Amino acid sequence: MVVAGVVVVVVVAVVVVVVTLVVAVVVVVVVVKKVMVVVIVLLVMVVVAVVVVMVVVVVMMVVGRSSGSFGGSGRGGGGSFGDSGYSGSFGGGGTRGRSCRLIVVVVVVVVVVVVVVLLVVVVVVG
Repeated sequence: MVVAGVVVVVVVAVVVVVVTLVVAVVVVVVVVKKVMVVVIVLLVMVVVAVVVVMVVVVVMMVVGRSSGSFGGSGRGGGGSFGDSGYSGSFGGGGTRGRSCRLIVVVVVVVVVVVVVVLLVVVVVVG
């Protein structure tokens, strides 16, 4: 149930980002009256980066819950994830609520960054 909720959140975030990018492309084309290749390349790079981040986070969540490799025994624990405070978030059991909050924070930050970048691009190009 928790993993399904995480997947829903990620899918919604990706849809929001894609819609935002489409609107931004339309605005740039209308304002500038021509298609800027550099802008399109930047937008594609942003989309790819967002999708990669989402996929990595979801994989980490699923792997952490199913096999315990994050946070508990394997690569997590007292290693690099533990030192940076991720072991509690990606661990199993009672920390699932924190994991969901972490996903929401990541999604919000990514969406905000994308919107800011697009606004800057539109202002600079316009």
